[in-house]
Amino acid sequence: MDPVDHKDRSFQGALRAIRHDLRGLIGLIIGFEGFLREAAEDGGRAEAQGDLRRIREAADRLLEIVMNRLGGGAHTGPDDEDWEAVGRRLRAEVAVIDDHRRAVARVLDAPVDGAEPGDSDDLTESREDLDKIATACQGVLDRYDAWMAQVRAAEWRPTGPRASSESPRPEVSLSGHAEAAPPAGSAERATAHGQRVGVLGEGGRLLLVDDDPATLEILTRLVRSWGYVPLRAGSGDEALDILAREQDVDLVLMDMVMPGLSGGATLRRLKADPALRGVPVIMLTGIDDQTDVVRCILDGAEDYILKPPNPVLLRARISASLEKKRLRQKLATVLKVFVSSPGDVEEERALTKTVIDKLNVLFQGQLFLYDYNWEQEPLFAHDTFQSQIMSPAEADIYVGIFWSRLGSPLPARITRPDGSRYLSGSEYEFEQAVQAFQDTGRPQMLIYRKMAVPVAPLTDRRAVLEALDQHERLESFLHKWFKSDDGQGFERAFHPFADGQRFAALLLEHLKRLAYDRLEKDHVEERVSEFDRRSGGVLGS
Repeated sequence: MDPVDHKDRSFQGALRAIRHDLRGLIGLIIGFEGFLREAAEDGGRAEAQGDLRRIREAADRLLEIVMNRLGGGAHTGPDDEDWEAVGRRLRAEVAVIDDHRRAVARVLDAPVDGAEPGDSDDLTESREDLDKIATACQGVLDRYDAWMAQVRAAEWRPTGPRASSESPRPEVSLSGHAEAAPPAGSAERATAHGQRVGVLGEGGRLLLVDDDPATLEILTRLVRSWGYVPLRAGSGDEALDILAREQDVDLVLMDMVMPGLSGGATLRRLKADPALRGVPVIMLTGIDDQTDVVRCILDGAEDYILKPPNPVLLRARISASLEKKRLRQKLATVLKVFVSSPGDVEEERALTKTVIDKLNVLFQGQLFLYDYNWEQEPLFAHDTFQSQIMSPAEADIYVGIFWSRLGSPLPARITRPDGSRYLSGSEYEFEQAVQAFQDTGRPQMLIYRKMAVPVAPLTDRRAVLEALDQHERLESFLHKWFKSDDGQGFERAFHPFADGQRFAALLLEHLKRLAYDRLEKDHVEERVSEFDRRSGGVLGS
């Protein structure tokens, strides 16, 4: 191996390690601040909220520094003069947290207005949470000091053109989520917006696996507050021992990076065991390398979430994974709904989920509609992404929503049998559904077209040309699949709608009708089966 290349690999590996460790420590600050905020609300100490908010804001800024200034490619080596500046920024934000932490401590020590003399107010846990924030802050400084010593001791050097060709890291918002526009062919990580908890995803026993006791405490308190029963393991080996003893673990939430048996190695052993492979696993990771995450997904992980986890997103991912598991166990009649939509109908995507949630409440105990939506919760957009979601051909209902665009071309490796390329993922999904319907009679096809006039800024020539190109692609697609050969009539129908309210009403009516049809069909089949059983198999002969 080239010595320079070896140094570059070593340097990038060290960067990944410092990002992982600092993200974990910042996650502790954010987690314990959340518990303190809830305790202040419940305990009538509203005056602490302002200082707690400042703690969270400073922690978010710490996360920005870690992601934007310690990202791969952000520095070229130890000669970069920004290393000391990064350290100063970290220390400044830690000082802000410490100041407001002390202010919260003073509020906790003060009597609550209106409290009677002698009233007891057990604040032990809140004071311990403040101490844990202080410990995490000191951990941030100590870990960065150790990194600086490592930088000075090593002889890393920039690698010339290769270093300069690194893709710039996306800027990170105060919420800790990447927000820069992704390059062509990539997909942004889903945010907590629009996540919801399904009725089949509630309750159960969760095994939490992390080598850091403070992280385990945060996860334990979170999942317990959501109604789950937590089990804890401090290593991969301990997790496998618990799974061997406990027969009713519903889900595993596991850190990817642990000493000894790593999270990835534990996952592979778990999935290799026939008795355990059905247990869904969600990987928690502070490593932002797509290769490692994809490897875990391919090894059998149900999902992943980056540290520090957003509690709303974490709860939604746990619920969704448990829903999938329980649906696979056939606890209810299931209708799988594949939702296909380009990126210009985000409102309708959200409305689709709202409609399906309403119907699941209506049919609870009898039928469950489960929606699959690639654009809503993407993993990564690359040339294997179609294997990471359910095929439209496997769905019971296909819902296609179109407006002003068809979407971007798929990777060159995803082609039709004749070798021709698809114009977009939406076209791929539609054709898969149509072919399946022609072959098997399912999925049922529901197509909607938004009739509102799209708007493009005239000051942006590129945006206007892109809008026109997408409009022409969509019209070509509709003409090919819906209009007659002479272009004067329609061979297939779609449902036009003017606004979100009309769309939601149409979708609710159509899905409800299909759901009732399915329930009636299941009821008839059940009665026929029962009659056949009692008659000694006359109908089956």
